[in-house]
Amino acid sequence: MLKTFILFSFACASFTAHPVSQRDQNWIEDVEFLVEHAPKEHVNFYKKHDEQQFLDAAMALKQAIPELQDHQIKVRLASLLALAKDGHSFIRFYHPLFESEFGNGMQVKPIPLRFAAFEDGIYVVATHNDFTQYMGAKLIAVNDADSMKAMSIVSAMFPIENEMNVKQWGVYALSAPEILHAFALSSSPQSANYTLQVGQINKKVDLDSIDNWPQEQRGIVVDDNWYSLSDEQPLYLQHLDRMVWYTYQPANNLVYLKLNGFTKPELGNIEQQVAAAIALSNEKIGSKLVIDIRHNPGGETGLVNDLVKAIAASHANQQKNLYVILGGRTFSAAQLMATALEQYTYAVFVGEPTGINVHFFANARNRFDLPNSGLKVIVSTKLWQTTNANDDRKWQEPDIYAPLSFSDYLQHIDPSLNKILK
Repeated sequence: MLKTFILFSFACASFTAHPVSQRDQNWIEDVEFLVEHAPKEHVNFYKKHDEQQFLDAAMALKQAIPELQDHQIKVRLASLLALAKDGHSFIRFYHPLFESEFGNGMQVKPIPLRFAAFEDGIYVVATHNDFTQYMGAKLIAVNDADSMKAMSIVSAMFPIENEMNVKQWGVYALSAPEILHAFALSSSPQSANYTLQVGQINKKVDLDSIDNWPQEQRGIVVDDNWYSLSDEQPLYLQHLDRMVWYTYQPANNLVYLKLNGFTKPELGNIEQQVAAAIALSNEKIGSKLVIDIRHNPGGETGLVNDLVKAIAASHANQQKNLYVILGGRTFSAAQLMATALEQYTYAVFVGEPTGINVHFFANARNRFDLPNSGLKVIVSTKLWQTTNANDDRKWQEPDIYAPLSFSDYLQHIDPSLNKILK
């Protein structure tokens, strides 16, 4: 705290030597408020990053404020908090997973294209109805910067815990000219230049932002004003509006259970549906039980232990016919479930790594508003450590790696389920 006070005193002396506008002073006060309160409200703010690095970044932001526009300052503030590398500590309306699952989109305007990152590159997977000519195009560059490098750059404003967050969240920032402009990847906060491979031809396209983000479910665009790649979907993309559902495939003697989240109003239904899926699997002699949590962002943690106990008692687990599908949107309480299944069952994990550290901060219940901008800061209040203290895994890796390519996506192929059926 003494170090923070000294820095603050220096900053005040520095800024008072050269008169600043009220607008600039307000932003400076907001930075100072964040620097003072984030460490106080967080359960262990400096566990994953260096205090001096944080203070230096805050000082650099304060000094740059007179030269920055408001949207650039907001991005820099989000980037400052993101240094904590805690996926549950963020500035509200600037967290892609949180806003796509529980909000109406980030508080920056998007272009009329929605990108997704696959094993073989970044592609357009949805467009506004007026821009369908770009459907399926591969993103080559943003303002002449390689698309993968650009995605990595803009991801700095998000509370990244691992590379899966870069793939899952960075694509949102690629669609936001304000964010691109803040990172010098666009000359304007209202539009951006993209190099798209349409067919076999590379085209440079300038796209203006529109007012609203498209409606999504589990990261998939389901907006009537937007066009997505396919109306016919594989199992894992069906019933995106449901928190939980299951089906039986007689040809494969397989019970497929999709768990898309743990929201409080659905907890009773989740418990019943999981029990029913397990009972069905128990009836089908020698059946495989597949539990798919690749799109599960978490939610309420209280049900996790009971679900894991029920799954552990299943015939499929006892006969080593239990499979769990993971992915980059497996997050928070879903990570707790994956970790517990790893510890207490014979489950074989298939898919891609999870989008959070195995030990992670959560229970983001401490919240405060920055005094002038009103930006809402949310920070974690608990460390979830459910394995040994030395377990520093950045994610939970699958036993069988089954990444999704754009070709798979186009052809309605689920590489994870295919690996299980082999």
